[in-house]
Amino acid sequence: MKMHAVFCFFAARRYWKEEDKLREVYDALCRETADLAEEQHLITEPGDLERVAPGRVLVAVPMSGAVQSMILAAAEKSAYTVLLAGYVEGCFPPECTAGMLACNAAPTVMDCWAVLRRSGKTLLAVNQAELERGVRVAEACRSLREAKLLMIGAPEPWVISVSRDWKRYTE
Repeated sequence: MKMHAVFCFFAARRYWKEEDKLREVYDALCRETADLAEEQHLITEPGDLERVAPGRVLVAVPMSGAVQSMILAAAEKSAYTVLLAGYVEGCFPPECTAGMLACNAAPTVMDCWAVLRRSGKTLLAVNQAELERGVRVAEACRSLREAKLLMIGAPEPWVISVSRDWKRYTE
């Protein structure tokens, strides 16, 4: 089932020096996440973030070190973020996880998680099951925030279990 998540794979060219190898791993990651992704982007420089529309659910996959600032910028403009530790064994095919580990993705995930978890709108996933659950939770939260509540009339005066403070409902 397609979800409304945008998958961004963040890679620094100073770690991924061979363009062919980077494209090969990126293509494999895209195939692995195709069922969950509405869009997929390879982000190698800050200008690439312009392709990602704001207010969406972002799945950020660090493929290397030196991409923390781009991940934080993407998360800032997203509704919710799922940070995926794709280098963890079993998350993706071994050639992908090995490449991400060799390119310093592990410290990047931990560095970004230390900052993003304080936002209250970021989840960490270390496998496919957690990724799917995280995307569903993030989509549900985004939908609730965008929902409009409609109240017709007012509660009966004898109903005591209702808040009459309308400000509380908007919060």
